[in-house]
Amino acid sequence: MKKFGDKILQEKYANYHIDDFCVGRWEQIVGSDMPYKVEDGISILLQNPPIVRCNVCGAQFFVEGFEKRMLRSLVHIMLFDHRPLNASHIRFARSFAGLTQTEIANELDIRKEAMSRYESRKEPQPMQPGEQVRFKLLLISKLGFDIPRDAQLWKADKASLLTATDSLVRKIDARTLAAEAS
Repeated sequence: MKKFGDKILQEKYANYHIDDFCVGRWEQIVGSDMPYKVEDGISILLQNPPIVRCNVCGAQFFVEGFEKRMLRSLVHIMLFDHRPLNASHIRFARSFAGLTQTEIANELDIRKEAMSRYESRKEPQPMQPGEQVRFKLLLISKLGFDIPRDAQLWKADKASLLTATDSLVRKIDARTLAAEAS
């Protein structure tokens, strides 16, 4: 456990105490494993997440910047996984890249209505394997990811996107993210 001695950090979180009159000090700790729901159908297990916690009132937050790095890592995992993306994955990856359904549809040369069906929460339509690869490559390019030599994007399964991957829980170790960031 490492206390923030830096007055600026103490002041930064001063208004985030559960109790307005709390006089506790903020500490940076490594949290225990915690489930994290990203979006409907996407849950992950965070291992060793870095947390800032008040030692008196118990208020806690992820260390600044951790959540964005974690979500970027999750998109990276999804895009380089050989399994097909389900509707939740497609919707999350597209929105993380800051693109609209119309922009993606134009880039992939498909109708906006088709893109909407691929992301539908009620009745998703599977994206064809060729479109999956083009979608993944487009987002890889937009997000600036390097494509490793052993990437197998073109081997996307032809299985339905409505399989058990909807409830897949992925594990992300925060120590790995910290190493990637430096």
